Amino acid sequence: MLDDVSLLVRPPFTAAGDTVLLIGQSTPGLAGSAYAELAGLASEDSPPSLDLEREVALQSFIREAIGRRLVASVQDVSGGGLAVAIAECCIWSGLGARLRLGISGSPAIELFGESPSRLVLSCRPRHAASVELLARQFGLPSAVLGTVGGERLRIELTGQGATGAAEERGSRVADALDVAIGDLRHTWDHGLARALGVEPSPSDSDPGRGMTAPGGEAD
Repeated sequence: MLDDVSLLVRPPFTAAGDTVLLIGQSTPGLAGSAYAELAGLASEDSPPSLDLEREVALQSFIREAIGRRLVASVQDVSGGGLAVAIAECCIWSGLGARLRLGISGSPAIELFGESPSRLVLSCRPRHAASVELLARQFGLPSAVLGTVGGERLRIELTGQGATGAAEERGSRVADALDVAIGDLRHTWDHGLARALGVEPSPSDSDPGRGMTAPGGEAD
């Protein structure tokens, strides 16, 4: 499918010290999301909107950015929202990240809303400014979230919505997310077994768990 296989870019983070960016912005709406299935819906929830022109711009942007060799990894935000997209980048690479996410409204929407037309990408620090400039040229918002590295995923919430006042359905949802990559991997690896009600106890788990190949699916 690719004329030049050297331009293949996958979701897993590739190197400690890389810069993590979010391209695109969340839109209100939790209806239909994995979070809503677990926590329930509030009266104001609706499905997130889809802007086809913005989606075209996003796809054009990432093709151009990859073509210029500015991107080390890229993952779309889809099922589970931004927090899950980032977690997958960590799980599949074995690399953690330390990030800061500005919250203007509901932490649940920012972290777990499934609004489309968003990408999580990593790049060498020297390329971050070029990535943001290219995003602006395509009319897309961008934000530097933090840095790849370590053995944990930590997402610190900042801004007006980070107190949790706008979020009443989740317990402690506005606290920083701080999870060991090994724990994330174990949860992801056992997703199918958990869904089928046959998840083994931790004492019965395979000591070699976590060796799922990047891109494998658990459900």
